[in-house]
This record gives sequence, structure tokens and C-alpha cells, in this order.
Amino acid sequence: DLDGTMVGNDEYTLAFRQFWESESKPSGSKIVYSTGRSFDSFAKLIEEKADVLVEPDGLICSVGTKIFQRSDTNGWVEDDGWTHKLDTNWSTELVIQAADVAIKGCGAENAHFRPANEQNEHKVTVGVKDEFVDTVQKIIHEACERDGIEVKIITSGSGGWKFIDCVSSAAGQNIELLFHQ
Repeated sequence: DLDGTMVGNDEYTLAFRQFWESESKPSGSKIVYSTGRSFDSFAKLIEEKADVLVEPDGLICSVGTKIFQRSDTNGWVEDDGWTHKLDTNWSTELVIQAADVAIKGCGAENAHFRPANEQNEHKVTVGVKDEFVDTVQKIIHEACERDGIEVKIITSGSGGWKFIDCVSSAAGQNIELLFHQ
């Protein structure tokens, strides 16, 4: 986990980096970060924390909807096979429609789509006031089920507002298998 685990205390992050780059780590080990951040947000973070944060071999980002592996020759390469897997029983358009109905039902002052840079073809994110979370989840889930969309709804956040991430049901499943070689 990247945020709150690997990032949050530079002293501890640097201590981990020193361990990781020493001869103490197990031979053949790889490091993969998992984060809700988008790839662009991760890229900014790794640049800001270059002096303390280990650059990983792999990255699972955008709540499991994007996977990248680092290549010595090509930089970061998105795993197209993973992206294809997420297409099964998924329609971004129908999920957006379901979320739009939920937002309109609660009112723009209580729910809204998050900015475009937080969305992707397998992740639709809505910001929702705490007291409307259950309603929004129910409306989205029922609409997707009716349309044959297999959606996984992930809620996070604090402080009176939550983020509701609607992702392909395949997101997050068996990701670890992708990094075994």
C-alpha cells in the first residue's frame, strides 16, 4: 500500500529504501505499490519523493483498474491484458448513466462526479455526502445489475464526504498473479 504506509513519514520511507537497496532483501524480490491514485498522481509523487521512495517494479493504481510494469527500455508499460480483462461485463457509459441518475436523485449539493483526471474507462468516481452514500450505492448497484453490468463499488474517504469508486468487478482480483514470473 502506497499512501499511509510507504508514504507519510519520510524518515521511515528512507529507512525502508536503505534496507531495500541493501543486500538484506531476499534475492529476486520485487516491489509493487498499490494505490487509489491515478498513474499521473503516482508519477508526481515518485518525482517529489525520489530521494526517499523506492521506485517500484510494478504499480497497481486507480483502485486496481490500471496496472503498469517498469521496463528498463520502455519506462512504464501498461498491462493491456489486464485492461482487456476489465472489459468483461463492463460498460463505462452505462455506469456513468447510473451514477448520473443517483447524483440527480440526491441533488448536486449532495453528490457529484469527481474530476475527469480521477476517472478512467474502468473507474467512475462520485463524491457523496456521508448521509447519501447508501442511497447512491443502491441506485448505482441496482441500475448496473438491471443492465447486466458487473460493478464493484468501493467507498473511501472521511470528513463528511466519501468517494464512491465504481469499477469493473474484475478489478483487484488476482492482481498478484500478474507479477509472478
